[in-house]
Amino acid sequence: MQTTLEIVQISKASHAARWAGRILSAVPVLFLIFDGAIKMANLQPVIDSSVQLGLPISLAPSLGMLLLACIGALVWGCLLLRNSQLRARVLRR
Repeated sequence: MQTTLEIVQISKASHAARWAGRILSAVPVLFLIFDGAIKMANLQPVIDSSVQLGLPISLAPSLGMLLLACIGALVWGCLLLRNSQLRARVLRR
């Protein structure tokens, strides 16, 4: 009986930790998606920041595409590592 209670408590804790990890991972990913999108749109704040940093204005959309591609690879990699069924389908031998 006591072992079952301990397993239930561990399961609840790991469930809360899993959701906390998802939320803490989602915040920077959403910020980087936003950052990449405004760079690709080449909005005025991006142009102003590029001028202040001494970067060519034409570089911003390329940086945005690179940023979004890296975030896509990161998310895909995380899903691949987290989901055993997806990993089995993608990494068939």
